[in-house]
Amino acid sequence: MRFESFLFIIHSLFPAQNVTLETFLDKVEQGFPKLRAAQNAVEIAAAKSKEKRGAFDPVLMVDTSALRYNSSSTRGKALSTQMLETTVEQTTRSGAKVFAGSRLNFGSVKSPGSSTGELGEYFVGVKLPLLRGNGVNQKSIAEAVANLEFGQATEEARLIRLNVRLKASEAFWEWVAARERREIAARLLNIAKVRADGIRERYERGDLPKIDTVEAETEVRRREGGLVKAERDIEKTLLKLNVFLWNGPIGTPGSLPKPALPTAEELEAAFSRAVAQRPEARIISAETKVIEQSLALAKNERRPSLDVVVSPGIDTGRNSVGATVKAGVFYSIPLRQQTADGQIEQAQQKLEKIRQDEALLKREIETEVQDATSALRRAYERVQANVAELELAQQLELGELIRFQEGDGTLFLLNQRERGTAETAARLVDVIAEFHIAKAALRAAEGGLN
Repeated sequence: MRFESFLFIIHSLFPAQNVTLETFLDKVEQGFPKLRAAQNAVEIAAAKSKEKRGAFDPVLMVDTSALRYNSSSTRGKALSTQMLETTVEQTTRSGAKVFAGSRLNFGSVKSPGSSTGELGEYFVGVKLPLLRGNGVNQKSIAEAVANLEFGQATEEARLIRLNVRLKASEAFWEWVAARERREIAARLLNIAKVRADGIRERYERGDLPKIDTVEAETEVRRREGGLVKAERDIEKTLLKLNVFLWNGPIGTPGSLPKPALPTAEELEAAFSRAVAQRPEARIISAETKVIEQSLALAKNERRPSLDVVVSPGIDTGRNSVGATVKAGVFYSIPLRQQTADGQIEQAQQKLEKIRQDEALLKREIETEVQDATSALRRAYERVQANVAELELAQQLELGELIRFQEGDGTLFLLNQRERGTAETAARLVDVIAEFHIAKAALRAAEGGLN
């Protein structure tokens, strides 16, 4: 496929307008499936947190029944009773249950049920755990863990976003560099064509030997091959960019920005910023807190159960008794603790493992930041060296051109000088692109690519 045909096919993706790295990354974030899937995971975690929070929703309970039965007090005589009880119950995060309701029992009430006045009994009450479940219980821990997992999912989405933005940034700078290399190759080819036409005219006038026309035409073909390769490089980078584009066209880029090295203070502060901002560190922190919650629950399970219930009320209507009260104490103690002990041991070992993981992560972050910082500094130094090399190559090319025009030089040497200048310029383009890629890598290592 010719390069012009390829450009026509991708024109709908890249209309003629300038685009910066940030505008490109904005387009990536708007439609890239991996980022949308990561956001879906966050929404799932939020829904799970909402589910666990539902354990503390108030509950309305209605119990109604009608009985016809053989009473033990008057055996052989059928009796009947009707019973209706309505209660609203609320479980709190501390483990206490508060409730309020009414009951209406009339007829021949079967033991252990109790009769009420004709207008019913109205009551409030609380069931309070004093040992096991007091402040730490399965429902409150489940909610806390779900909230932590929501935060963890958010940081995992940030991590995916960082990786996607880094890879997209690399693809973007490779694309910009490929376009500039093609411009260099096109200019080099244009010079060769113009010179070949001039040498052909001079040959036809008898001013130059035929070997010069062969040399000039050979150089044109060589540079045409270089242009084809440069066009292929653009095609590859465009296809790589297309992986990230799912939300419409972005445009065409300008030239590579001039490298600007961050200050020494900024580079030295990179590690502290990385530890504070990297999603991996926050994910480990959330995992630690989840395990700590599980450990607290396991320790709570080793405690005996002691619950107190108090429910005062008032009986109303004809045949009522006025004030009523229900109170009780419920106590139980496990005779063996293997379940809780096993859970405690598991949690403690998990905490130790995650401490080791955290220590390793900090070392990896430090190394990654140091590597990115080194790459950035060295790329900047290479840019300076290549700029100086390009200036010298241009001087050599200009000198060789003057010699050729004065008849002291050869076309072969002039072509070599021009190719040398173009190759140096292309290397400079690549090094500048490497600088910007290294800068993106440093920002990613720090935990931010905004």
